Amino acid sequence: PYTTLFRSTQYSIDDGNSWNHIYELGGSDFLLWNDGTIGTLKLHLNSINITSDRFSTLFTKSLPQYKSVSDVLLDKNDNLIAISSDSTYISYDKATTWSSIGKVNHNINKFQFSRNNLLYSKEFSDSIFYSTDLGINWKSFPSQNSILRLPLFVSAHNVFYWTTFTFFPPNQILQYTKDFGQTLLEYNIMQDEKILLIDDFDNIYIRKNNENYLKVINLIENREYSLSLNGLDLSQNQ
Repeated sequence: PYTTLFRSTQYSIDDGNSWNHIYELGGSDFLLWNDGTIGTLKLHLNSINITSDRFSTLFTKSLPQYKSVSDVLLDKNDNLIAISSDSTYISYDKATTWSSIGKVNHNINKFQFSRNNLLYSKEFSDSIFYSTDLGINWKSFPSQNSILRLPLFVSAHNVFYWTTFTFFPPNQILQYTKDFGQTLLEYNIMQDEKILLIDDFDNIYIRKNNENYLKVINLIENREYSLSLNGLDLSQNQ
């Protein structure tokens, strides 16, 4: 895992028991391979820095040439996927070579892979876009109208979740679909509740103001239970 703090970015190779400092001020996106290789993205320079020895040596490699790359991410097989305004590219050798594999026919950014390698856009407007073949082909389904939408999440069971807000009347709704948009379902969130996390297995962790427990619901399995926060000494906003 890695974490970006106010003054630095740090990573851990022992499940968080110890942390290694990467560098001082400055923002960058990080890519972590399963073999320990770390990549730091420099989209404004159309490049990525690669290290396999914890930054003792650093190699700079180019992103696909002559294209404005908006997003680079790793799929679940450790292949690099680069997405530009009109195309998708793949690299099997950590950015040494790139191959064009598909076209992009929408203006959506901020992509992510689900646990089972489904590529989807976290940001969306009237439609939600996804690809089951690394961006070679894109599909979409309409999202229900709302004033404000929070980023999308797709679970390991291909359930799409997103939160919407309406102001007249004020309401917060968790919307989801289990069949790629053929059916849109809703779960109402109380005004004093906040969704903290949706995990890969469709468990939704909700905290209520001034309550020392988490409500955990699974809308797919139709079950609900509580997790106590006693002993953690958390403030209301933690």
